[in-house]
This record gives sequence, C-alpha cells and structure tokens, in this order.
Amino acid sequence: MKAIFYIWGCLAALMLTACEENERLPFSGEPSVYFNEQIMVNGQLTEISERGYSFAGRSSSVLQDTVWLASKVIGYAADTDRRFKAIVVGDSSAVPVRDDTVYYEVLDGIIPAGEVNGYLPLLIYRTAWIQDTTLQVTLKIVDTEGYDLRAGTPGNLSFTVYWSDRLVKPANWDTSLSFFFGPYSTAKYQFVIDVLGVAEFTIYSRFNPTGEFTTGDMYDFRSRLKEALQAYNDSHDPDMTDETGALVTFP
Repeated sequence: MKAIFYIWGCLAALMLTACEENERLPFSGEPSVYFNEQIMVNGQLTEISERGYSFAGRSSSVLQDTVWLASKVIGYAADTDRRFKAIVVGDSSAVPVRDDTVYYEVLDGIIPAGEVNGYLPLLIYRTAWIQDTTLQVTLKIVDTEGYDLRAGTPGNLSFTVYWSDRLVKPANWDTSLSFFFGPYSTAKYQFVIDVLGVAEFTIYSRFNPTGEFTTGDMYDFRSRLKEALQAYNDSHDPDMTDETGALVTFP
C-alpha cells in the first residue's frame, strides 16, 4: 500500500513540474492578429462576426463616421505600434458604386505599442442613396508584405459591417436590451432614441467593464420610456403602434 502511495506521489510531482515548466515557456510563434468583436449574452462575453451602424438620428452635418473593429494579437505586446491589413472579400464586392461615389474606406489596423488589443478602422460615408438601402462590406485580415502582423486564428479573420441611414437593430437587442425594452421594432427603437437621446446601449458589468450604462441606468431608462409612452397615448388616438400595426409597449 505504501508503494502505491509512493508511486502516485511521484506521478503528481512530475505532473506539477511539467505544468510549471509549460507555464514558463515563452511564446515562440510569429505574432498574429484576429478580430475580437464581442457582446454580452446572458452575462457572458460572446464573439460576433457582424455588426450594424445607422446614421439615423445623427445630425445632418455628420457625413461620415468610423467603425472601430476590435482586434487582438496572439503573442506579446511590442515596444512599437504594429500594423496589419484587411481586404474586402465575398459578396461585399456587390456594394454598388454610383457616379464614382465612395461608400467606405478600409484603413490599416493598428495594435498600439505596449498593447495586445487594437482596432481596424472602417470609414463609412453617409450618402443620399443609403436612406433607403442597407450597404454591407465583409473584411478579412490577410498576410501582407511590409506589415507587422500576419493573419491569426482562421475562424476570426472575417467580419461584416452593414450600415444605412435608416435605423438598424442593435446587435445586443435580443440578448440584453429586450429585457428592458421588450421585443424590437423600428418604431419602438425610434421612440427610444427620441425620448432618451441615446442610440447605443452598452451595459456595464464585471464581464463588460467598458459598458457605458449600469443596470440601474437601464431600469431608469425603462421607467422614463413608459412614462413618455403613456403621455403620448393619453394625447393621441389611437395609441402608438409600430410598422406592423402592433401596439408599442415596454415591459
């Protein structure tokens, strides 16, 4: 029996030593980069492969904006900024061009010095044509000579962005916002923007420390929306309905 315990003890010691050695092994591969866009789903950060943007509700003087696509390095931070490149792929080539109009520009991605997280900027333009059309572009990170970072994880190299001058359903509506605002409709979302003056709602939590609004803020928003809706319905006949004819309500 003592011999058995002795053998198990030796095996445990060997496994612990092996783990400690592995933990001390430095990253030896070539640094690479991938898209790292995430949203909160049931309290957990979940990777996404597309997101939307709308110019609706913005001042008419806003003619362009930048969508910053979160990216992350596989490897260590460096002492200098590192660049990487993404190209347009797939059905995004079907984005129509009229009268030489430029709808978007893909800029170089940057991982700042001392960081492993960075962004790839996509510059999108507001044109009269997107008032009744949603455009989209799919980007893919690629190995490119003269750039500092190669393409990383195969499953996270492509990302799609779609935009218009109409309201676009927020990516986190079904997973987070529906708890506070109920089912989505375009009319309801426009009412939310009109009342609150806010179009994007990122919710703070220990899983999402960069979130702009706390849970308390969201409850307050819901109360304000319910009061505003009641005031509207009291002064209008019939009550507010959405584009499908259903009554606009909040939980």
